[in-house]
This record gives sequence, C-alpha cells and structure tokens, in this order.
Amino acid sequence: MRLGSQRVHGCKTCKRRKIKCDNKQPHCSQCIRLKQPCLGTTQGLIFIHSVNGSQTQQELARRDQWHQQADHIGISASISSSVHNVVSRMALEIASYHTCAWTPHPWLMLIPQLSLSVDFQSIMLLPFQAMMAAFSALPSNDVSLRAVAYRYYSSGLECHQAQFHQLVPWQKHQHSASILNLLLMSMALLEFEMMAPLGTDSWLPYAHGVLSLLEQVGLQGCQVSPFFEIFWQLRFFMSYIALSTRRTSLLGTREWMEIPFLCRGKTEFDRVIDTLLLLGSTLMEEDDEDTKTGNAETISKSLSGNHSAESASASSSQIAGSEQIIRLLVNLRELVSAQQSDSFERQVALSTAILEDSNLLLSQPSLPFNVSLQVISAMKLVVQYAPDSIQRQDAAQLYADWHGRLLLMA
Repeated sequence: MRLGSQRVHGCKTCKRRKIKCDNKQPHCSQCIRLKQPCLGTTQGLIFIHSVNGSQTQQELARRDQWHQQADHIGISASISSSVHNVVSRMALEIASYHTCAWTPHPWLMLIPQLSLSVDFQSIMLLPFQAMMAAFSALPSNDVSLRAVAYRYYSSGLECHQAQFHQLVPWQKHQHSASILNLLLMSMALLEFEMMAPLGTDSWLPYAHGVLSLLEQVGLQGCQVSPFFEIFWQLRFFMSYIALSTRRTSLLGTREWMEIPFLCRGKTEFDRVIDTLLLLGSTLMEEDDEDTKTGNAETISKSLSGNHSAESASASSSQIAGSEQIIRLLVNLRELVSAQQSDSFERQVALSTAILEDSNLLLSQPSLPFNVSLQVISAMKLVVQYAPDSIQRQDAAQLYADWHGRLLLMA
C-alpha cells in the first residue's frame, strides 16, 4: 500500500504573512523561528499526513452523516462530580480489551495514576465514551450505539484540534504537560479510528501525528511513564506501516530502538517488532541473531518461555496465541522481504503459514484488541504480497472474517 498525496497550502499564519511554509507538524519551522502561533493547515483532521484527498472527503461526508443521525439521540453533557473516578474506571475497562501476557504495556492502565487537570479529564471522557459505545455496539452492530460512538468521537476530535492549536513549543514550562495531553487524546482517537474506521487505513494520520509528538518528547523522555507506554504501543502500530510501505520510520533508527528501552529491557516480542520496523534498512544486517530469517520457531519458544516465567497465571490459550502471533509476524516480515530475492515456492509456503496461523487465532474465543488489529493488518499484507491468486482470495476472506468479529463498520 502506498499512501496517497494531498496538496497542502501551508499553515494559516504563513498564508496570512505571505511567506513560504514547510507544512511541518505540529508547528511549521517559520512559526517556531518567528515565535508566532502556528494555526496548522487550513482544514481537515488534526494530523494531516499524506492523506488521499478524495478519500478524505468521503470519510468526512460519512462522519457528518453519522453526526446528524446521532443528534436525534439524547447524550447528556453532564459529568459525574468525580471526573477522575469516571475517567479512571473507563480507562481500566477499555484497557481490559488490550491486556495479555505478551503485550505488557497498555498505556490506558496508567490513566488513574496521572495528575491531569479536571478540564482535560472532562475532554478525555469524549474518546473514552466513544470507545465504550463502540465496544457495546460490536456484538450486534447496534445502529443507535454506533451513532452515539461517532458523536462522541466527533466532539472529541473538535476538542483535540482546539487544544492542539494552543500548543506553543518554545514555552518550555508548559511544553511537557501540553504534549502529554495531546498524546493521550491522540492515542484514544487513534484507537477509536482503528476499531470504527470511516475509511481504509483512516488511522494512519493519527499514528504519524503521535510519532511527531513523541519526537518532541525525545529519546530520554520516552524512557519514563506514560511516554514509554505510548511509545511501546505506537511501535506495534507503526510496524504495519513499515511492512506496507517497505520504508523505515524514525522508530526504525538505532537510537529509537535502544535508548527508550534502557530502563526497561526488551522481550523477544519487542525484538521481533524491531525487525519489522527495520525492514528495508541496512541496520537489519547488524541485529540480533535470534530475529534473523528462519528463526521463527526459536523466537516463539523463547517468547512463550519468558512469559510462562513472568506470568504463571497466563492461560495455555494465551501462550499458544503468543507463539502463533510471533510466528505470523516473523513469516510476514519474510514474505515482504522475499518479493525480489526468493523463489515462488518459498513465498507460497510463507503465505500458507501466515493464513494457517490467522485461522488458528480466529478460532480462539478472545484476543486482545491490539493483537487482533495486527492480524487484520497481516491479512491485508498477504492480499498485497502473496504470489498465488487463491491465497490472495483466502486472505481477503479472512480479512473480512476478522473485520466482522472486531471492527464496527458504518
């Protein structure tokens, strides 16, 4: 998949001053240099990053349609007197959909521990309410709840955009807190867009936006909570972008793969994500032997062994799932790498193995939300890279099956 392009005319400040703008997010270089407020690009989502223009118009039209439908459903604007308790309870409930033995860092689990203003927590309720409504609507694809979810999401997006434009990068005393608020809102909106997409890969601009905010936090800043947990989750999402575009992002550079982990260490799962982020980079030749071609079985055994020691309460289905997902990711990396160098037979064998593991994972009664999203992404990449037409058809069917199980579709 290649990201489309969209002509952007620069931020409003540069346009008003009639000077050339480099369109950098979240603030252009001219506004930073002149210490002027950067009002962002003229229209669109808060993070505009190579979005297909026609697709964006379709998504906005569909979002408006759901917003109009939701206007007929009563949604109370009042919030409980203890906003912190409400936000914390919702965050922990949403986090329960993400937690398993081999994904140990759900950023949502940290919300109750954070010192956030009451005003911001009230805003944070909007994407949380959207996610809760979406999870409730999933079993029966309830139209009313789906409309409620989109209403909360649309309101949260408006609040996020207003907050984003207030960020002033040269005022260091408020910079860290402002970045944290933006990151928390961005991750919540990103995950809602992933579970209730209004277009193909409509979550990609958010992922790039979160990455630009983490770049401002810096390598050392990403060593501490909650920035580390957000960084860890974003790596998981960005690995799909690396595989689909075959390009290495900022997270695929050596310093971003090493420095944030200095205080935590890495699991074998983290090392496999490294190799996905490194795809197409010469750094791939220098890394750990355990994550090189043909070692999927070794990695799977090591991963399940580590987590058996760390979490004696992990169920046998969780351990089996960890082996399957890690094997799926390694085989997926090899399939993408094999396009120009390996034989047709090897590509067929890799595609077959990925499809088999996807079927096994689909048969499990429950999987963490973010892991299931990775399997959906894997099926999309098999459709893109499998050499055999029958395998591409099988992958497309599995993609549809996973969608029906996991995603709220408009």
